[in-house]
Amino acid sequence: MKKVKKNNLTLLIDDDPVYTLLAEKLLKSVKFSNAYITFDNGKDAIEGYKNMVELGKIPDTILLDLNMPVMDGWQFLDELIKLNLPIPSRIYIVSSTIDNRDLKKVEQYECIKELISKPLTPEKVIYMMES
Repeated sequence: MKKVKKNNLTLLIDDDPVYTLLAEKLLKSVKFSNAYITFDNGKDAIEGYKNMVELGKIPDTILLDLNMPVMDGWQFLDELIKLNLPIPSRIYIVSSTIDNRDLKKVEQYECIKELISKPLTPEKVIYMMES
């Protein structure tokens, strides 16, 4: 069995409240992280992230949707980089996108570990914990 990495803090950034609720429930069921913070758009997530950095609470993992109102996932990543904020070692794009442009764009960001297709399943979460 592979070694499993448990996170201290995970950010879940997605505009679908039902998906967010179910994803957080799944993550908790497999003990993915000690704590979870959710945001429903990239702009709120950036503001929250800045506050976390000021408090010295940098998340280990970000699970990021691409298609959101106000500020999408790509804009969130660009802003995170532009502001020179500490970047977690594990950022996963968790999206239902089938757009080839998105799939290619993932490769342009060194900070993205991988694109995981929705919906999250226990197997996908365990895979993320083992990678």
